[in-house]
Formats: sequence, C-alpha cells, structure tokens
Amino acid sequence: METLRRQAVQALYQTLAREIDSLIETIRAPCTGVVVYRLPIIDADARVPTHIHVGTLGKLERVDTEALTLATEALRQFTRQPGQKPSTTYRLPGALVVDRDLSTQIRNINGLNDDLKQQLKAGYPNTIARSRECNQLLPGVHMNHVYRNLYTVPPDCTRVNLTWQCQSQADVWISPDEAIRMATAALEEEAQHSAARQNSDRQTALRIALKQFQSLSTPAEFTVQ
Repeated sequence: METLRRQAVQALYQTLAREIDSLIETIRAPCTGVVVYRLPIIDADARVPTHIHVGTLGKLERVDTEALTLATEALRQFTRQPGQKPSTTYRLPGALVVDRDLSTQIRNINGLNDDLKQQLKAGYPNTIARSRECNQLLPGVHMNHVYRNLYTVPPDCTRVNLTWQCQSQADVWISPDEAIRMATAALEEEAQHSAARQNSDRQTALRIALKQFQSLSTPAEFTVQ
C-alpha cells in the first residue's frame, strides 16, 4: 500500500474515532432509556463455549448509569479487552433510546466506516495481507470492532430482535420458533407415512431434534412504546 493511501486510511480512522466520540457526548443528554446484554469475554487460553450466559442490564424505560456507560464505551471499543481471545470479537448487543433525531450523525459515521473498509480492501484484496497491514497501520486495533455500523429504527418500529451469532455466506439462520415448527411438521408428516412402525429411526431423530430446538433460548425481544 502506497504512502498516500496509508495516510488516507489513518486519517479516516482518526476522523471516525472523533465522530464517534462526538456522538457519545451527544447521546448522553437526550438518552431516556438503555438496555444491554452482556456477553462473557473469552479468555485468550479458553475455548469458545457452545452455550454462553447472557446478562441483562438496564431498561428501555429509564437510564441506568452503568448500562449507559457500557453502551457508550462499546461504541468506541476498537481495541481488544484485556485478556480477550484474539480470534473473538467483543460484542455488547443492546439499544439506546433518545428523544432527538441522530440519524444524520449516524449516517455520517457509517459512511466513514464504509470508506475505511473500502480503502483497505482496495489496497489489500488479500485477506491475510490486509490483516497484516492493519496490524501495522493501527496497532492493537481489532478491525471487526471498527467495521461495525450503527443502526437506527424507524419511528413506527414496535419490536426489535437482537442476535449475536456469527454468520458466513454459507450459513442460513432460522429462529428457534421456526425450527420447532419445521421439526413438528416433519414429525407429523413422518408419522403419517410410517403409521405401521411407530418408532422409526427418522421419527426418533426428529423427536431428539425437536427436544433440542425447544431447549434453545429465543432471540432477545423488546417492545418500543
């Protein structure tokens, strides 16, 4: 990557950081409610667990000081947390309620974010080379933290679903409720086709799958009044 592009990337990063700092200061006064879902930080030497405990802090109807601090700090959390496993990303799903329209400011931040990502991809199409260059350009910065966009919801929104699962182009995610409906329908269909054999291998497998789906936690939901 030539020197001019390096300088452009570093300048974009600094501008993005300043704009987010400005947004954080702007958010504090008009904030009327905040809720966050705390996910554990995976230690450097630990294995990523299959199931994780999620703790809830704050409510949409009021401002909890600790929840607000965590939420605003997460917006600016570009580096790894102390002891965080390098292959993991720090996540703090949640929502902030404000009585002021901040959509223009947020669009500007997302635009800077997208520009930064495009500059880096253009300079280093190869993922490994790009990661190496980012480590040199922005030491200690976790690019997955930087690349995250901020989201707003329309005024007529009545429900927001929060998920925090990784997803690749090959993955198709369905909700636990959808999985239960699909497994139940498949079990009923199999029962009709195998009435003579009450406990076929397929029926047994479907019952096991259905039981597993029923034990899954549902996505976090809240209603916006």
